Amino acid sequence: DNLWRADLATGRKVQLTRGKHALSRPRWSPDGGRIAFLSDRPDPDAKPDRRPARGKRDDKKEEPVVQVWVLDATGGEPWAVTRGKRPAQTYD
Repeated sequence: DNLWRADLATGRKVQLTRGKHALSRPRWSPDGGRIAFLSDRPDPDAKPDRRPARGKRDDKKEEPVVQVWVLDATGGEPWAVTRGKRPAQTYD
């Protein structure tokens, strides 16, 4: 799923997000400058929570968890505003 913005007067559409990550519940900020949404995209700034025990490999990759993300309404890279271990289900 991807997020798009459309100009109702001109019909021009702009794709704001890319990728194959789930995206749901988009909401405009009160000032109209940002859009928040839920997504399971991986957070490039996340730090691993644990290291494998000494001498052991940890081949398990953690599954992405649904978090709240924010994006400037004009586009750009979204950033995570939550980093919980459990999925975010709602926000306001």
